[in-house]
Amino acid sequence: SPTPPPPPPGSIRSITFEGGLLDPTTGVDSQTGAVTLETSLPIHGTASARFANTTGYLQEAFPATADTWVTFRARIDGLPAAAPRIFMLSNAGVTTGNLTLSTTGRLRLRNASTAVGVQSAPLQVGNTYIIGLHQTRGTSADAVLEAFVAPDGQPFGTPFARMTNGAWTTSADRMRFGATNGTAVSLTFDDVLVAS
Repeated sequence: SPTPPPPPPGSIRSITFEGGLLDPTTGVDSQTGAVTLETSLPIHGTASARFANTTGYLQEAFPATADTWVTFRARIDGLPAAAPRIFMLSNAGVTTGNLTLSTTGRLRLRNASTAVGVQSAPLQVGNTYIIGLHQTRGTSADAVLEAFVAPDGQPFGTPFARMTNGAWTTSADRMRFGATNGTAVSLTFDDVLVAS
């Protein structure tokens, strides 16, 4: 397996699940619903978080960050029947940047419930990808939100979707990943990194 990139300067949190799902060093703060620790076929290392056609999610709070970068590895284990929100950032309790996965395997970046830009190219079942989301706090209508995807082991190119006129003025302080809107997903996550 390829090794995860080292945490960059300004790293806030690195989640690898090596110590379990709810572990103060390598896991997350909380779990909702049926999420399992994948140890027989992890993405990297000895453990990953697996969402096996479930509506559960994992949550992690972090210090409020005006310029937030989140990257994670994700393996698509099956295409969804609807459009689950697989990742979200929250600013003081308000959902801002988030990603949904379509029934054809395409990622869609959204600001709350509003679609941003175009969808990604289709992700293939069984393949692992590096997914990134970058969100900055604005002062009026200049907040930035952008999303990236690349095959595991490849660098990010240009964002597949981007906005530079967001109206939020609060900082990101929490993330959720898995089935964050109650629509079942079949995904495996690993190497979740929050940085500023």
